[in-house]
Amino acid sequence: KNAGPALPLAGSLRRLAVVGPLADAAAEMGGPWSLAGTAGVDVSTSATQAELLRNLSAEELKRAVGSVCPGVLFPYARAVVSHLVSQGGFPQLLLPPVNFDALYANSQHEAANATKN
Repeated sequence: KNAGPALPLAGSLRRLAVVGPLADAAAEMGGPWSLAGTAGVDVSTSATQAELLRNLSAEELKRAVGSVCPGVLFPYARAVVSHLVSQGGFPQLLLPPVNFDALYANSQHEAANATKN
């Protein structure tokens, strides 16, 4: 609950206590939108997605485009398709969830095997 002037946090804030089950999980602090975040590296929350993508290495960019971005966008596209189909008077259509991390890992594995052969 954002009671009173709790948020946004003051720019002069120097320390912040993080409590809970992920308090010691530095790699998780950026959330799922942090791509392949590096523990101990602060990322400004005011940075745009384009700025974040520009600062990625080639390998991180491939992972972002091949796994992270589709993983973030697909649930929204899935919901829109479901809504449009039902609004059109058709029977409910639910697209199955897609594990883009597994698809990306599989494509990387296949590419590595193709390079060896």
